[in-house]
Amino acid sequence: MRKFVVKFVVILIFSITFRYVSGVNFEEGYFTSPVITSEYILFIYTNQAKSVKLLMDIEGWKPIPMLYDEKMKIWYYVYEKDIKKGKYRYRFSVDGLLISDPLNNLKEEDKLGGVFSVFELKSDIEIFRSNPKSLGNGYFEFRYKDLKAEKVVLSGSFNHWSPYELEMKREFGGIWRIKIYLPKGIHYYYFIVDDGITPDPLNMRTVRDKHGNIVNVLEIK
Repeated sequence: MRKFVVKFVVILIFSITFRYVSGVNFEEGYFTSPVITSEYILFIYTNQAKSVKLLMDIEGWKPIPMLYDEKMKIWYYVYEKDIKKGKYRYRFSVDGLLISDPLNNLKEEDKLGGVFSVFELKSDIEIFRSNPKSLGNGYFEFRYKDLKAEKVVLSGSFNHWSPYELEMKREFGGIWRIKIYLPKGIHYYYFIVDDGITPDPLNMRTVRDKHGNIVNVLEIK
């Protein structure tokens, strides 16, 4: 399901761009690469080729095959892994030839004169696939993402459903976090987002309480 959503986003980005820039020529600098979001990095290559691979320092320069979109006539790769903020180098292998990214003006040379493309992350990219995250020794981190929320509280059977006690801390990118200790057993919880009960979208195990609210189930063994 997530791959379908990412694919749709990739197509949507280019569709919107083409809608406002008719007769676009990729080589004239209308596009930049990579496209960095809070959840993934989109690498783009627009010239003709039989094979394009992405090589990144963070991946030990292991070649990663890029995908070709027949409709848009572009090569792309969506990188979806946790990455710490900082500067990173990468290259493309186009039909076996190592080149820098033509759509990225940020480049660096190594001591041997090799040219690398560069991108810099101002903040960490963290992919949320499940919730909560086990930190060991009985501690868990609950995470919730909402750019518009003013206040998020974790409420559950472990704190008698208090709507005030476990207020989560907001971080960059609309990410809310809280770390708590939980004993072994079955626990029930939900988030209270701006006074509204909201089930955890990253935990598909749910039941309904006596009031009809959807609550999440967490079993700690």
